[in-house]
Amino acid sequence: MGSEDRRERRRVRAEQVLAYMVENVPPFLAQYVDQPRRCILATRFGYDICRHFNVKAEAVTVNTRALNATMMECLQRNVSPEEAQELGAWEVAVDVDSVNPENTGYPGHLVLYMEDLRRCVDLDAQQFSRPAKRMVVPDAVQFQVTGPFLSGRGVQTFTLSEGGVLMYQRWTSTYDYRQAPNWKAPHEGTQTWLKRFISDMERDRVVV
Repeated sequence: MGSEDRRERRRVRAEQVLAYMVENVPPFLAQYVDQPRRCILATRFGYDICRHFNVKAEAVTVNTRALNATMMECLQRNVSPEEAQELGAWEVAVDVDSVNPENTGYPGHLVLYMEDLRRCVDLDAQQFSRPAKRMVVPDAVQFQVTGPFLSGRGVQTFTLSEGGVLMYQRWTSTYDYRQAPNWKAPHEGTQTWLKRFISDMERDRVVV
């Protein structure tokens, strides 16, 4: 088998794993984890799945903003914050500035980068959803990445159903996500859940 054939097989395998994770990881973890924000746990879960199926993946720290369509319009028109609020503009952000240094929470958001696809997947995008503010975010989203994004200089976006947007920018943090409790020492049931999830994937012959 030539190098092109091997590369194509890796790409196909990565596509199969990614599609299954996007559809199944969020509802699967929701059965066991009663936390509104679980990006580190979800990313670690996806990372371990990829490793099992020999798919190249790495966790990437990002600053993330979710804006509804009204906020997008207000920013384009340079509307004052007061008027924007009256119009129903809304934004949710997770970034280094949003976390108190004395807080034990992780400063930033974590997604999974899949090298063979040059794509990122956010397996905990649901935490940004605010339906009452006309900002409906899927449980998981994926987006193609560019060189500028990977170097921390570019922003990647995901358009929401009602015209809003998710914005991701890689953040090179001095805080190592691998020291976060949900990465270093995941919930005691995680390995059992992982084995069950992978068993389901193998039963369904997700990777061929």
